[in-house]
Amino acid sequence: GSDITPGDIIRQPLDLRVAIVVRLGDSDARRALLGSLIAAELTADIASLNPLPNLLAADVQNGDLPETLVVDVPAGMLSPIGSALEAQLSSLGVDVELRESSADDFAARVASGQAVFFPFVVAGGSGSSDALLRVAGGVDDVTGNDSELLQGLIAGAAAEQDPAQRRVLIADLEGELRELGLMLLIGQFEVRVGIG
Repeated sequence: GSDITPGDIIRQPLDLRVAIVVRLGDSDARRALLGSLIAAELTADIASLNPLPNLLAADVQNGDLPETLVVDVPAGMLSPIGSALEAQLSSLGVDVELRESSADDFAARVASGQAVFFPFVVAGGSGSSDALLRVAGGVDDVTGNDSELLQGLIAGAAAEQDPAQRRVLIADLEGELRELGLMLLIGQFEVRVGIG
């Protein structure tokens, strides 16, 4: 007795998610920006990317939003998120400059600290330890925050060999990043298999 019938689609979540990172100095502005995002709109044009609930939505106070903002996005798969971010933030009164660049140029902007608001793909708890909070191009901690607590959480998760414990540590890290208004997960990739 299987519950699977021909025509069904099996959905298997992957350990790859998409997050938005904010590197502005003011934590209220960071939280307001992230809280204002509508994940379903940001993920709509990317195949196999399911939206995640916005856990900062209750923190939105438009008075804390910046007047102007440069949104960096790497060319390719994440490009639709840049356009969606521009539309959402513009509708809230933020003057947005969308800057799309090659993967190498994007990584250089993140590494130099020039990029302050951008999407990136997060490899989660079961990947190789050096994938944690990395942008292709070798940026180790995309948040640019040197808090000892954050650095300790990153180091602890990266060093943990047990996959289950590593997932717990990564969840703690993601929770801290969210609380600080530095990063918000907006979507999770999945594999979809049709049953013939």
